[in-house]
Amino acid sequence: MKPNWNDSFGLKKKKSLNNKKLFLFENHLNFHKFIFASEKISKDKSIDQKVNRIMSKKQAKCYNLTMAVRKIITTNNKNLKIKSKPVNLKSGIDKKTQNVIKDLLDTVKAASDPEGIGLSAIQINYPVRIFIAKIKDQFEVFINPVIKSFSKKRLSQVLPKKKLFFEGCLSVPKIYGFVDRPYQIVIEWQTPEGKTKKAKFCHREAICLQHEFDHLDGILFVQRVLEQDGKLFQLKKQDDKEEFEEIELY
Repeated sequence: MKPNWNDSFGLKKKKSLNNKKLFLFENHLNFHKFIFASEKISKDKSIDQKVNRIMSKKQAKCYNLTMAVRKIITTNNKNLKIKSKPVNLKSGIDKKTQNVIKDLLDTVKAASDPEGIGLSAIQINYPVRIFIAKIKDQFEVFINPVIKSFSKKRLSQVLPKKKLFFEGCLSVPKIYGFVDRPYQIVIEWQTPEGKTKKAKFCHREAICLQHEFDHLDGILFVQRVLEQDGKLFQLKKQDDKEEFEEIELY
């Protein structure tokens, strides 16, 4: 059976099952009962200790607003579910919006584990419709973006299985999963200079933009994964090697 996509992007929710999975996943990130599907996890430490390494409470706190590099909020901060408000551009870009943009750029460039390729304003606790994304090795600022169209074909229909790739998120550290998004989009946005731009993006750039756009509506990629009955994985380091281990929610 083919997935039933709604008129924006993402699957229509299978409410009973997927809401339960999402609830369990959120509980996991908030230090509740969580089970890893891996025999490699040592038995001498509690589940809570392992979850603490994935998502510490300290990660939910933000730096002082005057700092250029901001702390990225994580899933135990309910603000990530807020639908961000449009930026009022009638009088141009004000000082506050300029500061948000500067903070976004400084913060994403400072991210190293993993390297940041995109960041939305809400991830540094600003509920406004702004995100940045790396386009052709340069960060582009998207203000009040609107996705005008989506390709009918999804990643899984265009790319060979071996070339499909996981999504990750700086607000959900060390957790990854595949989201079968539209392969190509057309997006319109405003620049910091007050210009309106419209362009077509495909492949990784299109996926990154859809991921960041989801943030503006309070949606995390893990929700998309669960909507599609996909699997979530934790990135673990062992003996200087990194491995993906499947997370199983009961």
